[in-house]
Amino acid sequence: MVIKRTIRQLLESRAKHTPDDVFAIFEDQKINFRTLQTEVYRLANGLTTIGVTAGEHVAVMLNNHIDHVYTYFALATLGAIWVPINVNLRGASLEWMITKSCPRVIIIETGYLSRLEPILTNVPVDTVVVRDGFEPPERLSTKNFEKIAEGDITPPITTPTLEDTRAIMFTSGTTGMPKGAMLTERMLITCGVAAGMAADVQPGDVFLLWEPIYHSAGAQMCVLALMEPVTLAIVPRFSASRFWGWIRKWRITKLHYLGGVLDILLKLPPQPTDLHHSISIAFGAGCTPRTWTQFEERFGIKIREVYGLTEGSCFTTLNDSGKIGSIGKPYPHLDVRIIDDNGNPVPTGDIGEIIMRGKEPGLIIEGYLENPKATAEALRNGWLHTGDLGYYDEEGDFYYVGRKKDSIR
Repeated sequence: MVIKRTIRQLLESRAKHTPDDVFAIFEDQKINFRTLQTEVYRLANGLTTIGVTAGEHVAVMLNNHIDHVYTYFALATLGAIWVPINVNLRGASLEWMITKSCPRVIIIETGYLSRLEPILTNVPVDTVVVRDGFEPPERLSTKNFEKIAEGDITPPITTPTLEDTRAIMFTSGTTGMPKGAMLTERMLITCGVAAGMAADVQPGDVFLLWEPIYHSAGAQMCVLALMEPVTLAIVPRFSASRFWGWIRKWRITKLHYLGGVLDILLKLPPQPTDLHHSISIAFGAGCTPRTWTQFEERFGIKIREVYGLTEGSCFTTLNDSGKIGSIGKPYPHLDVRIIDDNGNPVPTGDIGEIIMRGKEPGLIIEGYLENPKATAEALRNGWLHTGDLGYYDEEGDFYYVGRKKDSIR
């Protein structure tokens, strides 16, 4: 797998060669690549006026909307480091992430500002950019997002590279606080490539972007739409009651699922229209064998189960054969093994820890932010130890079993 272009270069290429193609639909507005590039440039140049430069940490606590996409791409264009924050966080967890990442700037929705104010008394942040038409109090040294986004439309003078750290994504904590996984730009783009392979992406596909953009699941879809001739239909969040209306309105062709999304849809009352839709493939993680069979039979949608983690460029294995219950075979750019507690490979059918490494540099994290202990535990002899248990069968297909350590978050 050869990745040659950065997020900025991908955006500029699409704006040059396919300016009228629709990148996304948000609130019934179609955003083409010409508009996307203009708005990203405006925001990027506006952010430079408040001191955002290459290598700066910028925390982003935004909902799912087109401004969040502009923000993600603007930071990548500047070569800054994006620190996406779960919008559901508050209190100690939020303070932990802000304190650990030490952002120069925080971009946040008006509605979450009250959660941030107590934290700012202990954390030195230069500027808070507040979105959604709010005139913030002067005591917080804040700026208005809409005004910042009115910057110049000229291309910023920056040269981000694929090897740069481009994001710090805090993975869910188990026995302790979340760890800040440091992702390079190459990894973020690889996430998009892997998502396209899982979805069997085709020209003209339309994806429902319900996944939080602050999560790697949402971020990878934004990158995928830069690389492939597809369109994103952006919605605020997953909604079972509105789901099929969205699907038919925008003629969604591929569905990305996580966790219990498929089970939630199966709990909806059966309808005569259950088979009347445009979706051909559902791809994602967490589909049980029972759900797998029921979902395919009821909705006529093929399941393509994957396994992966943020630290390993999102997707590790892909089941494109339809073998129910399996997470499939490793992606072509990764080596995957199952080992015992002594680090030795286990025989076929035996359960052990899943470990992985890239077949080329830069496909797994180099470490966790200011956490050498966690880094040393995860990265050993060039292999990423996932902490997950699994096994493989005679045909080389892998199966996920669970976590190596029982723990409580």
